[in-house]
Amino acid sequence: MTRMWIVSVLAVAACGGDDGVHRLPDAPPPPDAAIDAAIDAAIDAPVDASGTLTTMPVQPTGLGSLCGVAFDPIDSEVIVYPCNNANIYRRSPTGTALGMIARPGEATDDVDVDIALVAFTLGTTAVPAGALLFGNGETGVVEVYTPETSATATLVTQFGASHVVGLAHHPTRGTLFVAQDRNGATNANTIAEIDPATGAVVSMFVTTPAYVVNYGDVDVCRSSGNLFVVSNAETTIAELTPAGTLVGEYPLPAGVGGPSGIALEGDAAGSAWISDTSGGLWRLSGLPCAP
Repeated sequence: MTRMWIVSVLAVAACGGDDGVHRLPDAPPPPDAAIDAAIDAAIDAPVDASGTLTTMPVQPTGLGSLCGVAFDPIDSEVIVYPCNNANIYRRSPTGTALGMIARPGEATDDVDVDIALVAFTLGTTAVPAGALLFGNGETGVVEVYTPETSATATLVTQFGASHVVGLAHHPTRGTLFVAQDRNGATNANTIAEIDPATGAVVSMFVTTPAYVVNYGDVDVCRSSGNLFVVSNAETTIAELTPAGTLVGEYPLPAGVGGPSGIALEGDAAGSAWISDTSGGLWRLSGLPCAP
């Protein structure tokens, strides 16, 4: 059964409070204190919305640690990038190998792949819906490529300190969201919103202390516009608004650990693909991201 938290706020540049949870002022106690305590306990209980884990034959044996995953709803393909690999791999949801695409730019483990759900302009390049995006954050600022058409960076952004591990195009805001891990020399544990035409930073927020990003990823739920974040330093999937307000955290199912990537399907079951640093690829359902 899915339960939702009271909305809480992730720490920004100046963090206040002990637990990061914003609560309304205390109301006068009800007549029955035991009932009040029971209600409080139910509200503050961890969210249970991780869904049902389905182990797929897509386990990419031999590809090693995975650093990124994307789902293409147009062609119904799962895209994975093994850390520092020369290729990006395409698979069907049932595990059939569909080919590979040469990795653009340098070998990297600070990286992500994403699918453009709607057409937009990246730099000066028109990107069609369904296009593959490749964000390389290995050195300096993150560079965004369209590897199916060019081995040259389409956009050099103004954000990153050699540790950008997540990339997602926001189809309704028309921007890019990128996540820098805890090892960044500047802006560690930060998610930034980027102008896809200029690469400039539109806004940013810090995810700590509530959520630490190491190997990790960010993806966008098209229906709500919210961000879903994973990290191999955490055991939950975090849902945030684009401004950084924490909506909820959803415990990963038993057996799924070290998540490095997330790709939301946006189907009625709230399905998502999770890649991990051990080379596993999982599909789970139950996340609050419907069509």
